[in-house]
Amino acid sequence: MRTMMISLAASVALLSGCDQAEPPAAAATFSKTTLTEPVRDRAAEVITPFKQKLMATLGAALKESPAHAIDVCQLEAPMIAAALNQDGLRIGRSSHRVRNPGNAPSPWQEAAISHYLNNPDDRAPQVYHLDNEHVGYAEPIIAMPMCLTCHGSELSPEVQAALAEKYPQD
Repeated sequence: MRTMMISLAASVALLSGCDQAEPPAAAATFSKTTLTEPVRDRAAEVITPFKQKLMATLGAALKESPAHAIDVCQLEAPMIAAALNQDGLRIGRSSHRVRNPGNAPSPWQEAAISHYLNNPDDRAPQVYHLDNEHVGYAEPIIAMPMCLTCHGSELSPEVQAALAEKYPQD
């Protein structure tokens, strides 16, 4: 099964903690750290509903058509994440192959993505110390069969055309 990274609060997850909603703009240094229960619990508060809402929304859109699901993924997925953002917490998605440049990984997300790509059996959350007020929390996004309609290696002509229209650089 193919593994994709979502950064929530940056894959399935990016979490930024404390009182600020945004991590430092240019976090030049970061280090991997230990997952603590409070970080895990806080991440689960937003990641679980994000995954559930995203899967339900994309599943319903896919029933209409793959082209509609691509629209939903592009336009509604960021709104689903934004609706679940909280004080000191930001959710997002990223990957080693982003279609939307707005989902490009930050340096710490790149480290998490690299970890998952090099260790495909490791699905444990990765936590990074970003600065004194922020941590990054990442989980891999596991591509489900429905995801492979648009993210698989064999795409239908309809999907190829829709992707070419929405993401010409893909």
